[in-house]
Amino acid sequence: MAELTFVIPVGPAHVALADRAIAAARTQTVPCAVLSMHDTAQRGPGVLRNQMLAKVETEFVTFLDADDWIEPTFAEETIVEYRRI
Repeated sequence: MAELTFVIPVGPAHVALADRAIAAARTQTVPCAVLSMHDTAQRGPGVLRNQMLAKVETEFVTFLDADDWIEPTFAEETIVEYRRI
């Protein structure tokens, strides 16, 4: 069961880069949910983030931009550190 959801809005200028960010989110060392949405109406990433946030069912959420890349252990390390507090 996923504990963390990645939310990735994709604007027109970042379509070519989005696959890398989505792949990085999907290849985490722990199960994660990944939500991405293309901004075809050019409403801006904030609108898309809010729409996707309303669909999140996990305890944790991480917002990524379409041109971001993360290490495969990002989610696992984040959750472990949070629980240490």
